[in-house]
Amino acid sequence: MNWLVLPLILSLSNAGSFSASEMPAKYLLRLKLETGALPAWTLDTRNTMEMALPTSSEPLKMEMNSQAGLLLGVLSSNRKEGNYHVSIVVDSTNLYMSGVPGMDVQYHSSQLKEGELQENQVLQKMQALMESRIIAVLANSGEIMELRGISALNERLGADGSSAGMSNNPFENLQSFFPVYPKNKIGIGSEWQVITEQQHNEIPSSVTYTYVLNEVVNKRARIGLKAVIHMPETDIDQEGTIIRFGLNGVQSGEVWVSLDSGFPESAKLDQTLDLNMTTSGFSMPIFVRGTVELQTIKR
Repeated sequence: MNWLVLPLILSLSNAGSFSASEMPAKYLLRLKLETGALPAWTLDTRNTMEMALPTSSEPLKMEMNSQAGLLLGVLSSNRKEGNYHVSIVVDSTNLYMSGVPGMDVQYHSSQLKEGELQENQVLQKMQALMESRIIAVLANSGEIMELRGISALNERLGADGSSAGMSNNPFENLQSFFPVYPKNKIGIGSEWQVITEQQHNEIPSSVTYTYVLNEVVNKRARIGLKAVIHMPETDIDQEGTIIRFGLNGVQSGEVWVSLDSGFPESAKLDQTLDLNMTTSGFSMPIFVRGTVELQTIKR
């Protein structure tokens, strides 16, 4: 062997290897929560809706903006079995709707006037949110195993609780803010996928989540997210009227989580939702475009 060949081979071999200190970092993402209060959340949802009406050649356009303050607390923490019971209460809500004659709404839970609830069904539904208390049962992977109390809330909300992102119910979108973590350690650029079967007001739906670990900085992980939502057409009874309802949609954006606790600290998601409602023989396509943003407030 030429006297230059062996040193060259060894040099190239070493160039492609890493010392222990130079190995790319790997992270095991998990929820690790202690019993007690969690940082509060604020959710800001801004949607533009277009509805094609059978009686008009022009679509009906509507703006729907809402804000909700959520108080979260860990009721029980079982790290050995890997699950947590998290209480979630809505402590403030704001709602702004415009574009439909006679249906404009400006609601602030802290400024509700006497008699307003009795006169407005939309405000009654907002009040139902304020009076609800949901218990989320979470695995340490971040997957929501159960939402206790959601059936009673959806019964009060009616069809408004079934739209997977269109309504003012902050609980229907909860899994998008809790990334479902992979089983093994991952590095920057790692991608994984999770398919979940969910229920929105007793309407089955499937959501395919695709995640990617984009960045880790200051003990915080930035996770890219794309959620593909499919809700097959299903008949629902809204106060005696049968409505056939179907939905397809996409949410995409990113979630920042704490590396220490796995708890979501902020998120911003863009969403596009294509719905179809059929009632009394008329089909009404609905197109929703908007954003959902989450921020935490330390208590």
